[in-house]
Amino acid sequence: MVAYFLLLFFSAFFSGTEAAFFTLDETKLKEQAKSDPSFHGLLKLLQNQKRVTTTLTIGNTMSNLSVFVVSIFLTDKIVRDYQVLPALAHSLNALISLLVVMLLGENLPKLLASIHPEKVSKLAAPFVLVGNIIFYPLSTIVIFLTKIFEKVTVRIKGMKSLSVSSLTNEEIKALAESGLERGELTDTEHLLIENILDFREQIVRKIMTPRADICAIDTEASWDELVELIRNKKISKIPLYEDDLDNILGVLHAKDLVKFTNAKRQLKPEDWHKNARPPIFVPETQRLDDLLKTFQKKHTQVAIVVDEYGGTSGIVTLDDIIQEILGELAATPPSQADYKQIGTDCYRFDARIPIEEAFEVLNLPIHHPNKESDYSDDFDTLGGFILNLCGGIPNEKQHIQYENLDIEIEKILGQRILSVIICTKQTSPPNPSQET
Repeated sequence: MVAYFLLLFFSAFFSGTEAAFFTLDETKLKEQAKSDPSFHGLLKLLQNQKRVTTTLTIGNTMSNLSVFVVSIFLTDKIVRDYQVLPALAHSLNALISLLVVMLLGENLPKLLASIHPEKVSKLAAPFVLVGNIIFYPLSTIVIFLTKIFEKVTVRIKGMKSLSVSSLTNEEIKALAESGLERGELTDTEHLLIENILDFREQIVRKIMTPRADICAIDTEASWDELVELIRNKKISKIPLYEDDLDNILGVLHAKDLVKFTNAKRQLKPEDWHKNARPPIFVPETQRLDDLLKTFQKKHTQVAIVVDEYGGTSGIVTLDDIIQEILGELAATPPSQADYKQIGTDCYRFDARIPIEEAFEVLNLPIHHPNKESDYSDDFDTLGGFILNLCGGIPNEKQHIQYENLDIEIEKILGQRILSVIICTKQTSPPNPSQET
C-alpha cells in the first residue's frame, strides 16, 4: 500500500507541476525575478519548454501506469486471501483505480497548482531539473519522434504546426520579448512581431485617409485637371465621383491612363472615365486582416470606406496596411524631388518614385519581356523593383547591373532603400563635388 500511495503522489506531483508551468505568466515571472533571485533558476528551466513538458509527461505516464500495476498485485493478493471472484475483483479494481488516479492524481493537483502557479513551480523546479537528467535519453527520443510526426502530418494533411496556432497573442508577445532579451531577435524583428499581432485587432477607421483628405476627381473635370492632380499630389490611384464623394463611381489608376498621354486629339471626359475600375466598399469597422483578404480576393489595392449611413468616410489602400504593419520601420522620407539629373545620362532617384515614371525617365520599356504584364503590375515603386533585383536587402554603395544600367544604392534606412543613383554603363557615376 505504501508503494501505491507513493506512486499516486508522484502522479499528482507531475500533473500539478505541468499545470503550474503552463499557467505561468512569463512577463510577471521576470518582474518577480528582479526582486527574488531564486526565480532565475525557474526562468532558465523554462527556456527549454519542450524538454520540460516531455519530462513531466513521461513522469506522469510512468507514475499512472505503475499505480495500475501495483493495484493489480494488490487485487491478486485480496483474491487469494479472501477467496473473492477474480473477475469481480479486477473489475472493481479497474474502476476504483481509474477514479482515484483521475481525481487525486490529475484533476485535484492541477486545480490546486493553478491557484498559485509561481509558488508551485518554484518549489518543483529543482525536482524537474533532476527529472530532466534522469529521463534525458528517453525524452530525447520522444522529442525526435514528435518532430518527425509533425513534419509527416504537415506534409500529408497540409496542417499548420499545432504548437503555434494554439498560442494566444499575449503568449506570442511574451515569447518575442523573451527572444529579444536572449538576443535571438533584433529590435526590428521584435517590433515587427508586435505590430503584426496588434494588426489583427485594428479596424479600417484607424488607418484610413479621412474624407477631408481624399484626393479625388469629379466626372466634370477635364483631362488636363486630372493630369495636374496626379502630378501635384503624386498619387497613382484617384477616386472618380459624380456630384460629391458620396457617389464614387470607380477608381482611376495612373498606369491605366498612360496610353492617353500622347493622344493627338482633345480628350473628352468619357474617354478616360471608362478606365475607372469598379470601387470596393468596406465598412469603417472592418478588421484589417479581413480587409487584406478582400484585397487579395479582389486583386485590388484600394477600397472606399463607408460609414453606418452609407456615406463616404475615407479611403484605404494596401500601402496604409503595410505602413500599419511596419509602424516605426516605415518612416516617411523627407519631401524632395522624385529624381534629379546629376550628370550625362545619370540620375539620382528617390526610391519611392512610381516605377512607371522612373522607367520613363530612363527610357526603359515598362512591359515585362517574359510575362504578359507590366512591371508596374508587380511593383509600385522603383525601390520595390530594385529589392526584387537584389533578392534581399542590399548594402549602401552596392552596385547592381540591369540592362544597360549601373544602379548604385546610395542610401538605406533600416530595411528600406531611400535613394539610388542610376547611370548608363558607358557613363560613370559623378563625383558628388561635381554636382550642380
